[in-house]
This record gives sequence, structure tokens and C-alpha cells, in this order.
Amino acid sequence: MSSAQDAAPWSLRRLPEESALERYRTLRGEPDVELELPEGRNSVAAASLIGADAIARGRSVVYVTSDELVDQTVKQIAALPEPAAVNLHRGMNQLRDLVAHHNAQALGVLGFSTYFSANPRIDPADVVLLDTDRIGDGVIGSLFMVRVDRRLQPHAYEQLRELIGASATPRVLEADGWTPVAARVGELLTGLFCGESTQFVWLRLQPFLGDCQVVVGPDDIEIRPPHELLHSLPGYRHAGQRVHLSTAPAEAAAADVDAAELDLAGLSPSVRYAMDYLRTCFTDPDLTLNRVASAVYMSRYHFSRSFREQTGWRFIDFVTMLRMNEARFLLRETSTSITDVARAVGYRELSHFQRMFKKRFGMSASSYRAGAGSARERDLQVV
Repeated sequence: MSSAQDAAPWSLRRLPEESALERYRTLRGEPDVELELPEGRNSVAAASLIGADAIARGRSVVYVTSDELVDQTVKQIAALPEPAAVNLHRGMNQLRDLVAHHNAQALGVLGFSTYFSANPRIDPADVVLLDTDRIGDGVIGSLFMVRVDRRLQPHAYEQLRELIGASATPRVLEADGWTPVAARVGELLTGLFCGESTQFVWLRLQPFLGDCQVVVGPDDIEIRPPHELLHSLPGYRHAGQRVHLSTAPAEAAAADVDAAELDLAGLSPSVRYAMDYLRTCFTDPDLTLNRVASAVYMSRYHFSRSFREQTGWRFIDFVTMLRMNEARFLLRETSTSITDVARAVGYRELSHFQRMFKKRFGMSASSYRAGAGSARERDLQVV
């Protein structure tokens, strides 16, 4: 039998995604908003609620997702009570749909390639809802990656090889090998990629050359844009507000896993370096996500997503794990005061440390120390 909520009319139902709408309403005045939904929540449903709120205030709204999900997204929104959704993808639009979108009567749905192309058919909206989970580096790279082919551009390819070296198998060029020559590469390629068909791509990519990922192969060299290039595109810059919607991945299976036990083999060089970096400086109270992202030559947003996708941990949770494991060791093996333990692992405020320790281990630091002492006494009696 259906639950009471299932039987209730739409007007009386409360969708799980409404918490995202509530958070959004507190951030209406911000030009950039990041909303992370709990695992299993529907980003399309959250987008429809936020879109309806913005449309009710007279704002034009678009929802940007990957190209292949546009039709599916329109159907999902159509199944919800509001707002109306119109398919604006590929520029093949009926006049009434365009009018409904521009007059803030319907939420426009379109793919990344349509909204952010060289010749967009849709003006930047008052509110842009970005399906962040579907708009990753691969989607951005599909439009803005530059490839120098050995057969099609032999002269440019040979010049690049002299600067960055050749490779019999594809390899990712490390930052220390790319950053010093990025400006010179830009000079070499400007003439090549400023033709009529490639000018838009090259002009958008060139300012970010130093942050690009470069893949060197035997037949071509690929220069792949960083995620932050998105922020320079007209559809993004000129929008009244950008709302990034994402869903949280599952939490790490074992909350007590030691950092040393994590498998590093599948990590990218940047994330692997970041983890090594964190192991050496996690006790620094001034440690921040921005600082670590800068250390690995990545944008804050790109690093945060890459770290979580590859390790299964949010950055702050991983740092907390390192600190708590070190604190547990100091409480168990030394007589250092709890206040000094808190400072030693990176907490300026004892109350913050106490709160995090109890959240992680289910007991206060003093209770843990007392229990560890009792265990040592029992061990000595047995011996």
C-alpha cells in the first residue's frame, strides 16, 4: 500500500531535494553557488525546484548538462509539477519555446556544446544551473582540446618535440616539464590555431596554457584544458548567477582506514603528490584546500573533485583522518596534555579538537586516554 506521502497531491509533497532549494534561497545574491546533494538525490529534481524559484522571480533559467542527456532531462522535468521545460539544444527551437524561455516562463534545457559553443543560439541566462557531475574535464576537453598531429602539422609537431621531448608511448607531461615552456608553445601555435574555424577555441585556451594537461604521443601532442577554462566562456561569465549542482559520492567504506593503507597505484600524479604533501604538513593549522591545489598546479574546484573521485574522500575528511589518527597515537603513547595534543595535530581551539575526536571515535579524548592506559596496565599484568 502506498505511503501517505505517495498518496498526497504534488502541492502537499516534500521532495528530498527541497533542502537544496532552501540552501539556494540563502545564497540568491551570490554570483556563484555550489550545492552538493546527498548521495542518491536527484540533481534534475533539485534543478527544477531552483529553476521554478528563479522563474517565479522573473529570471530566465537554463539547465546545462551533457549533450546526450538533454532529451532525458526534459522528460524528467516534464514529469514534475513545475516548471515547464523546453528543449533548446542544437539551436533547433520553435519560436514559442524561445519566447517562453526568454520571458521566464519555462526552464530551458540544453547541452554543454550548444550553450558554450563559438556561436551560441541562446543568450547568457539570468541563472545557469550546471549539472556538475556530467560536465567534467572530458566534456570541456571535447570542445577546447588542441591536438598537434605529426602528419597534418609536421612542422609544428617537430618544434614541439624539441621543446618538450618525444615519447614512443603516450605519457602525461609533468608540470615541471610543461610550465617553463608553456609561453613558448603559445607563441609557436598562435599562427597555427588562429584560423577562422579554430580561433574561438585557441583564444579561450591560450590564457590557461600553463595549467593544461599535456599528453605526448608518438603521433600527436594533445593539450587538454583545465576545468577553470569554463569560467572564461561568455555563457558563464555573462550569466547573472551560476549554480553548480552535484551529488556526493558514497563515503569511504572504512572510516578508520589508515592513510598508509590507501592504494596509490590508480591515482593521477597530481593527486598522488597531494597525498604525499598532506602527510608531511597535515599538522599545520593554516593548511587549506587552496594551498594544496596551488601546490599541484590545479584550480581549487578541479582539485577538490579529482581528489574525491580518485580517493573516495573529501579533502577536509582526509585531513581530519590524518589528524585524528596522529592524535590517537599521541594520547595512547605519550603523556602530552590533551591541549598540547590538539595543537600538535593542527587545531588552535581545544573545543574544535574535542568535537572532532568524539565524532570520529565515539568518545572524548580523555576517555580514550584512560581506556588506553587501562589496557596497558592489563597487558603488563599478563606479562
